[in-house]
Amino acid sequence: DLYFIQSNLRFRAIYQMKAKETDHLVSPLQKNNKDDGQKDSMEEYLDDLGFGWAQVLIWGFFFLIPIMKMSQLYLVLVIIPYLRCELALSTTFEVAIGSSTHIVRALTGIPLGGLADKYGRRNVLASSIMIFILTGIIAGLFPNKWVFLGVRLVQGFAMGLSSHIPFVYVTEVASSRYKEMAVLCMSVSTHLGCVYVSGIAVLFLNSVGWQGMMFIVTVPMLLIVIGLYFTPESPRYALVSKGEEGALESLKTLYRLNGKDMPSPDTLTKDLENTRDGSVATAESHGEKRGSIKRLFLNGFAGMTVLLSMMNMGHNYISAGFGSYLPLYKAAVKIPMEVTGVSGESREQQCRYILQDGDLFKISVSFLGDVMGIVITALLSKKASRILLLRLWCLLNVLMTIPFFFPLQSMAALEYASLISYKFFVSGFWYLLCMVTVESYPTSVRGAATGFVGGLGDIGSILGSVLVYWIFPLCPQLVVGLFLVAAMLKTVGSFFWRLETKDKAISN
Repeated sequence: DLYFIQSNLRFRAIYQMKAKETDHLVSPLQKNNKDDGQKDSMEEYLDDLGFGWAQVLIWGFFFLIPIMKMSQLYLVLVIIPYLRCELALSTTFEVAIGSSTHIVRALTGIPLGGLADKYGRRNVLASSIMIFILTGIIAGLFPNKWVFLGVRLVQGFAMGLSSHIPFVYVTEVASSRYKEMAVLCMSVSTHLGCVYVSGIAVLFLNSVGWQGMMFIVTVPMLLIVIGLYFTPESPRYALVSKGEEGALESLKTLYRLNGKDMPSPDTLTKDLENTRDGSVATAESHGEKRGSIKRLFLNGFAGMTVLLSMMNMGHNYISAGFGSYLPLYKAAVKIPMEVTGVSGESREQQCRYILQDGDLFKISVSFLGDVMGIVITALLSKKASRILLLRLWCLLNVLMTIPFFFPLQSMAALEYASLISYKFFVSGFWYLLCMVTVESYPTSVRGAATGFVGGLGDIGSILGSVLVYWIFPLCPQLVVGLFLVAAMLKTVGSFFWRLETKDKAISN
């Protein structure tokens, strides 16, 4: 207990020192001085703003973004068996298509995740979605394995830039009282994207083909780009990037949407602080500090960044690996075809993993476990310790892996129960991981931190995708064994995590 208390006191002292030097540079909006009802801090303004149409409209709009992005990414895992057959893919090429997005996402997210801190959440997000739209159309128009691989590489670049932004943005446009609800919406949305694409695959895949499916999931993304043009910048981000004027402009928009009068900011002054060399510092002049990866390893953040990356690796290995594993696990075996393939395999061998509609339906139902895990974990996290839930969910994830060592196909009820319960704890843990990552870093590096941690975590995604495709034809039980190892890795990380963020304001 003494060690825990000392650790917390040391962290608070370091954080306050760091905040003085870098984050609280410009405005009384970032202070907590109360003066005759005036709203002098960002948290006070957002508390006064409350929850209304601004959050409903913005969160509702951002709720669609992970659905659209994940529907295009997960569709590839569903149609891999069809690509293998139609484009005569060798096992090596199949592995390349399955893992390429994760590889580029990791390489992009680590150095470039901070672009959202430097150039704005909306600008980077809109650019990445345009990349998704163009590549989705190209993949549908040109059915060539090299084109498809190129599309996956470019989409990995777009994911590295922006996969973390919706989580960051929705927590920054509302009071800290609603941060759990904000991350809940984005987490559910991400998995509903998988449910959505699995559902439309049941309805259309075997009738319109994989090219038609690419168009079905790509065209609606145009509406997202248009909507972003009318979305206000996050007030927390506007404060550290444009100063008080930009933050107040964003707050005025949110108050107007909520139908409330904004408290007068007349008493606010610039109150610029002096830097160490005596010159006056503004938020704009410290743009080079926003999004700096170097800062993630200074001022007491190094251990936190390492542990979050470690837990992300374990989780992403399971998430990406299990996503690749399910279509193979549920596939019909050896549907004969007429023509001959390449790489020493007959076309019959290449088409041995064609999915039937019943298999697609079971995969879609399994995502109910993801959604239930996120929702129930979010409710529990309002009452219970984040640290306790992280550790408990990891241990249960380890236990829920064991049934997959045994054949379950002949026991439908047990198979459904195993799939749903396994994904329940995997996705519940992911919600907690997203929550503590967003809560633990200051606004000026929140984008860089979530991008960096997510990028390192994608090393797990890369390994999961590659190893599943290589190992499954040889030994499916070994695939499950590696899922167990990954679950143990994140369990170890959770037991070293000591920062409790429950009931803490984002500004703290």
